Amino acid sequence: MDIVAGAVGSIVSKLGELLHGEYKLQKGLPEQIEEASYDMYDMEDILDAVLIDVVEGAAPAETESKKGLLKRLKKKMARLLKKSKALHDIAGAIEDMKKRLQEVSGRRDSYYDLPSHLKTCLLYLSVYPEDYEIEKDSLIWKWVAEGFIDKKTGTSLFQQGEEYFHQLINRSMIHGMESESDGIIHHCRVHDMVLDLLRDLAGEENFITISNEDGGTSSQHKVGRIAHQKRILLDQSHPDGHRCDEYTKVPDGFLQKVMSLEELQIRVDMLSFESKRKFLKELGNQSLLRVLRVIGIGRLDESVQAKLLKSLGNLQELQHLHLDCKLLTGSTPASTEWDKAMLSEHLRHLLIHGIRFPCVPSFIDPTLLPNLCYLDLCVDHMDEAGLRALGGLLELCFLIIVAAYYGTASHKQAAVVNIAAHDVFFPKLRSLRLYGWMVQLATNDDSASASLSIWREGHDAGIVFDSNAEDGGCSSRVAPAPVAVMPNLHDLWFTVPVKAFYKDGRATRSDNLGLDLECLPSLRYVLAHLECKGALANDVNKAEAELKRIAELHPNSSALTLNVYHD
Repeated sequence: MDIVAGAVGSIVSKLGELLHGEYKLQKGLPEQIEEASYDMYDMEDILDAVLIDVVEGAAPAETESKKGLLKRLKKKMARLLKKSKALHDIAGAIEDMKKRLQEVSGRRDSYYDLPSHLKTCLLYLSVYPEDYEIEKDSLIWKWVAEGFIDKKTGTSLFQQGEEYFHQLINRSMIHGMESESDGIIHHCRVHDMVLDLLRDLAGEENFITISNEDGGTSSQHKVGRIAHQKRILLDQSHPDGHRCDEYTKVPDGFLQKVMSLEELQIRVDMLSFESKRKFLKELGNQSLLRVLRVIGIGRLDESVQAKLLKSLGNLQELQHLHLDCKLLTGSTPASTEWDKAMLSEHLRHLLIHGIRFPCVPSFIDPTLLPNLCYLDLCVDHMDEAGLRALGGLLELCFLIIVAAYYGTASHKQAAVVNIAAHDVFFPKLRSLRLYGWMVQLATNDDSASASLSIWREGHDAGIVFDSNAEDGGCSSRVAPAPVAVMPNLHDLWFTVPVKAFYKDGRATRSDNLGLDLECLPSLRYVLAHLECKGALANDVNKAEAELKRIAELHPNSSALTLNVYHD
């Protein structure tokens, strides 16, 4: 034993420390699960048994050899630790089961604490399969159709249902799924444990019965409602079959035959010009509309645009507006009447395709559209007032600006906005997609502000970003610490007019294209389109190399993806 003690004394000490934590974890297991009690051992007895077995079970040659003793001890310890790991896994599984049971119990208690109207709406979710993405609007309309929504003065049934929906999210009964594009919750999911609980409760209360694969049910009682989950899965791509989609063609005089519309998604391209005028005029009578999507409006002269804007001014409940002229070529110039437009202050999603604005229209104003999350416009020129208006939209998450091409646009001076470090500018913007536009931004020398400009080819742009103009590009000054602009921006798309930056193989503006990506601390993806018209192939290569260099300077360059493509 003296030989063994000398050989393995230090190992035994370390082994005791190693097993101490496992011993504490496993010691309480017999009290939690009786069936596992015979697997639990006292760690000190195990250690004694190992040492005795090592000595008494060893051959004489092995006893005289420390190496032999250590080899046998290593095998014994390996078996012991393997068993210990299995017991640890059992302990972890039991703890996980206990947490899940406690969570289910808490959810059940939370369910009984709900007001009756929320209980009914929540139980309805038991019809959906596990891990199903439930479309919010579709679900609310189903609640309305079932009569689950209590009418409240001054509030539509859908709005009341939307309030129920968000109450269930706030009570952690369902999980809201926020859209990456506009930051709005359009879908929800039910946790699998909550879904199991809801199915049990729905069965107990005979609220709904889930059918089997063969179409039969396991219920022996009178069935109040029945849901065939396979049918739901098949219908997932068309959750809103009870409403018009963008391919539904509108019959002439349609709006005269409906009352109290809240959602309209429709196309009108088959209507005659006169019928289209009449349709756009009659839209104004649907004052309860929340969602309006009109496809195929076609070219609109000033008088038709005036009628459209008058109708939109009456839709003060509108939250989602999508107007698409669906023109094969070109676009319709915006009427001057747009400067007088008064859109709903509730508007969250605004997309206008096929109407081109000379600059950011005056109705894009943070005070007029305080809830705007998504904006898609066609604009010719970005002046300072327009850029500041866009930056002041506090809820804006997704911005698309498409370059319009007016004949008078060339050689306008691009506006530059100075943004102080403490300014609130594009605070929630996640995605900025500029089609035909270049973006420049840089921290100013005072390190307390940054300059931002958005311009397109043909504009006299970026003068303040031209560091070469001062010192020939050989400045030895220390670069100022970057000022964060658009602090939550994740992806940035823009167009680089190569000819504007390079002439005869030499850079004509700042060494970094006037683009300091370090001012965008949350940036994860950049898509740059190199406009090669009139540019030398060598200059295109230089511009691409410069973009790669700029991306590598970003603090999160390892997580930043840069894609560059040419014409």
